[in-house]
Amino acid sequence: MSVDSNDPEILQKEIARLKEEVQLRRKECEIVNEIIQERIILKSEFANIQSECLKYQEEAKKVEKEYIHQIEKLNATNIELSKKWEEDKKKWEKDKKQYQERNEAQQETILKLEKEKSAMESKIKKRKKENKIKSMNYEKQIKELKNKISDFEKEKVSPDQYQLLIDENKRLKFEILSLKHDQQMIMKQNLENVPQQVDESEDLNEMNKEKTKAEKNAKNESKPKIVKISENPQLFDEEFTIKRLEADARLINYYNLREERLKIIEGALKKNDIQSKKDFIYLQLQESLLIKDYKKKIYLQNQIISKYRSEIKKYRKQFNLSKKQKDD
Repeated sequence: MSVDSNDPEILQKEIARLKEEVQLRRKECEIVNEIIQERIILKSEFANIQSECLKYQEEAKKVEKEYIHQIEKLNATNIELSKKWEEDKKKWEKDKKQYQERNEAQQETILKLEKEKSAMESKIKKRKKENKIKSMNYEKQIKELKNKISDFEKEKVSPDQYQLLIDENKRLKFEILSLKHDQQMIMKQNLENVPQQVDESEDLNEMNKEKTKAEKNAKNESKPKIVKISENPQLFDEEFTIKRLEADARLINYYNLREERLKIIEGALKKNDIQSKKDFIYLQLQESLLIKDYKKKIYLQNQIISKYRSEIKKYRKQFNLSKKQKDD
């Protein structure tokens, strides 16, 4: 487009147009500069994000290693507890069978002793009845002899007869004394024939009650309290770990003392003590509670392991995503 330089109006219009174009170019330059500055900021932010991603990846690797270590540790503990549970179960079944056999033998012995006791009591009753009849006969004979003596004393006799009567009287008195002595001996023998086993068993039961009471007090001091694990255990919870270790220590101590308690209860059961039978039932209940606690502990540990695994999957997913963003 040709411009007439001599025409001032045209020149002014051209100058105005050029000024507007210069302003537009300046605005474009400013916009370009702003874009460049934003690009620089974005590049620095991208570099920071990349460094944070690398740091996060390193932390994720550490956490993954730690989780794997915890899972291995929990698996080892789980295997150890399962083995211990199987061993204790076999041992408990064996002990249970032995106690059942011994209990049956004791019941047979008790029945036999009860039969002997009833037979002895009937024998004692029979002997008491016989002794009563004998005593009545002796009293009757003594009465007859006394009457005979009084009859002899009333009769008028000669000196020779009198001497004979004196001798007869002495003989009768001696016979009466002998009869009384025999009666006392029979009564004494009757009392001595009461079976000593009953008295001995009563004394033995009293001794066993005192002994069992002392053993029970000592046993209650050694019994562990069953510590139940929390329903929702937290990951890396220090208090939870300490409680679980304390519970395991008490459990080990309980099983170490278990054999001694079983021997005590076995000895007490042989003596047919009611309190010992109650202690034996209490021990069985304690065993069942421990079994339930073991099962619950294993179940909660499996839950923790599954939670660890889900966390590891989550971190791996984030790691793969950050790696993909870095590659892009």
